[in-house]
Amino acid sequence: MDIIITGHKGLIGSFLKRRLEKEGHKIIFGIDLREGKNIYEMKNLKSKADIVIHAAAHCKINQAIENPEIVYENDVYGTFCVLEFCRKNNIKKIVFFSSSRVLNKEKNPYTAAKIFGEELCARIKIVMELIILLLGLLQFMGLFGIKQRD
Repeated sequence: MDIIITGHKGLIGSFLKRRLEKEGHKIIFGIDLREGKNIYEMKNLKSKADIVIHAAAHCKINQAIENPEIVYENDVYGTFCVLEFCRKNNIKKIVFFSSSRVLNKEKNPYTAAKIFGEELCARIKIVMELIILLLGLLQFMGLFGIKQRD
């Protein structure tokens, strides 16, 4: 399967990328801010991928509270760009990584952006005549590891 991963250098994305490659899947490309690539670029790219895994997020809560604009630009507009990329390229499968913070109803810009991302995915799935046939919505709890940012 040909796969695109956003956030493939992060805590979850890096492990997922390695595992998928080990299982014989082809990672066509990844978008990650750590490589100087901006997720906004994605909406103008062309691809024949089978699935997009959207794991990119600005997840530092303290920074999100101090400067919510960064989170909204990256997580909200970034999610829109990923969905627009899928629509333009007729990619019918997307997995959106959310957060357990949504379930906990935490009040901060990061959680608000994840809630908006979930809603955006759900609305676009309906509005676009099921262009996104498979919407995987994952809400992770208490993650930590060696690839985690400070």
